[in-house]
Amino acid sequence: HQRADDAQQNPADLTATSFCDSAGLNHLIQASHKAAANGTELRLAISPGGAVSWIMELTGISQHIPVYPSARLAAGSGGQVPG
Repeated sequence: HQRADDAQQNPADLTATSFCDSAGLNHLIQASHKAAANGTELRLAISPGGAVSWIMELTGISQHIPVYPSARLAAGSGGQVPG
């Protein structure tokens, strides 16, 4: 198994997204599983304090998919903001 730190990152920039329903959350979970199966890690860039950030925390998804406050940080190797 590869450690998450060693995995290639696959950032998804959702910083301009203002709405995410259960279908969107399901797609993100599926994308995360596919990325893991391919040896990569899905990382989400989500603006702090917004509706998408709130739903990620409320559902607990931010505990399973790394969330970053910017696309730049999501594409990098550090700076994860704990959920």
